[in-house]
Amino acid sequence: MKRITAIQPPCLIRFEVTDQCLGIEGCVVARGGSYMIERNGDGADIVLTTRYSAYLHPRFLWNPLEKLVTGQLHRHILNGMRSSRSEISCDVRLPAERPPIPERY
Repeated sequence: MKRITAIQPPCLIRFEVTDQCLGIEGCVVARGGSYMIERNGDGADIVLTTRYSAYLHPRFLWNPLEKLVTGQLHRHILNGMRSSRSEISCDVRLPAERPPIPERY
């Protein structure tokens, strides 16, 4: 379960994870993240960022696998949003200048 912690124009939504029941809590626990929605022509670009705590060691071995899995999870979530795009509405007003958004998984 997620709880929205902030909504900031232009369509930045931050959240924290309040409950996770995936059966992997001893390995990885999602903590929170954000969605940034930006107009792009007739569509929108959505950047999904998540924060998580990982408990598996050695880290050099598990980090690439965790990055792969979280990337696949992000694609799954964003594809679900794409298929439901007719239900998503956001009045996007881009600022004149904005800092670059780092790619994160």
